[in-house]
Amino acid sequence: MTCILTHTGQRMDYLNPTVSMIMIEDIARGLSRESRFNGQSKVPYFVAQHCVIVSELVPEQFAFEALMHDATEAYMKDIPTPLKQLLPRYMELEDQLDQVIRLAFEIPFIQSPEVKNADRRALTIEMASFTDYEIPGVSEVKRFIRAWSPQECYDVFLERFHQLRGR
Repeated sequence: MTCILTHTGQRMDYLNPTVSMIMIEDIARGLSRESRFNGQSKVPYFVAQHCVIVSELVPEQFAFEALMHDATEAYMKDIPTPLKQLLPRYMELEDQLDQVIRLAFEIPFIQSPEVKNADRRALTIEMASFTDYEIPGVSEVKRFIRAWSPQECYDVFLERFHQLRGR
């Protein structure tokens, strides 16, 4: 079987994902419990908070796309990029699911450069805040952010979703 059962009771089929399988509550739930940095941060830090931050770093017209940029990770986990590159079939399935999610929420099928750049900026902020990594040019001017609880991640992610979707 190639399906998982989600928080809302949906069956997500990795080989044949459809728009009807995608629920924002499942995305919020998954991302609010999925750790960034493969769980290797100083404190628990979740993908949902990362997505909210990225959505705040882009111009307004890209905010919804930015909020949803890691939605696949609600269903497929946040696999570190170096490992992901070793798993070509995983990357194919992730791309397929990403296209279905983009269709479900009417997001452009190709990620905007603005979102990609904000994602990189967020990574630098997060690494400075939640890891012991030395980041050239950032060590003197660290911007510390507070990590949210899983419930706060869920609530704020959904609040941001509805705020942006209402536009």
